[in-house]
Amino acid sequence: MNFSLFKSLRAATLLISAAGAAQMACAAPLDIVIGALADYKTFRLKSSELDSLVAPYCTRVRDKARKPMIVREYTCSPESGITAISVDSREGLGEPLPNYMMSIVVDFSADRFPAMKALVVKKLGLPKKSGSDHLAWRYSLDKSLNQNGSPVINLSREDAESASLQIALEQGP
Repeated sequence: MNFSLFKSLRAATLLISAAGAAQMACAAPLDIVIGALADYKTFRLKSSELDSLVAPYCTRVRDKARKPMIVREYTCSPESGITAISVDSREGLGEPLPNYMMSIVVDFSADRFPAMKALVVKKLGLPKKSGSDHLAWRYSLDKSLNQNGSPVINLSREDAESASLQIALEQGP
């Protein structure tokens, strides 16, 4: 094999890797948060993991002591592209009625909806339901989670100004 060709291919590979790393470093906070949460593993996300994910961009402003069903609320810096994040919970089945996550909602500007739609479709594949302003991905592989509700990830644009990603258990007990 030609040694100069090998060096050129290696240099090209390193350049592509560096460009990918630079692109990730320059990714907008909204892209980072939506990209991380648009995953079925989010249904098993610990609150400390969510706190770590959003801490660089958002500040926790409310906890369960102030509103029983709202476990956490965050306000985010305007530069992040995230309008707000909220998490609510509900008591689960069985004794001693453990809490489980009902929803994580990430609100953002409607003008970012097409980019977030492309990102979530890239991560989760084609949705089970879709329209011009709404996409839904259902998850049924976690049997114990399905005992508490129907896991679904929704991406929706409510109006000309707001959109959101919702990771939720629908029809819970």
